[in-house]
Amino acid sequence: MYIVSVYVAQFSSVESETVLKLRLANQADTDFIEVDLMNSRKTLAELTTLITAELKISANDIVKIRKLPNTIIRRDKDVNRLKDYQEIEVVFACQQMKTEQFVASGRPSNPLAGAVLY
Repeated sequence: MYIVSVYVAQFSSVESETVLKLRLANQADTDFIEVDLMNSRKTLAELTTLITAELKISANDIVKIRKLPNTIIRRDKDVNRLKDYQEIEVVFACQQMKTEQFVASGRPSNPLAGAVLY
């Protein structure tokens, strides 16, 4: 009988991170980019900072952050529950204004509403 000793190394200097898929809402380009959020920094403020840096938008322009398909991220607890490769969509003020102007003009919010497609 042989006794085998196994040594497991722990790397305390290496932080683990969560990989998120990120995109802007209501864009012609529907592709996601992958971003890394450090697990030690899983807060709404850090997520917002990451979003603004990666998507080149101002934090003041963010209307809401959505975990797809339909969950709004609004607290640190929500950010802390994010798992690897979850899809995050950012709605920003420019999009909101365009939608409101379109609806205010009397046009339907969906340009294909009522259209017959063949």
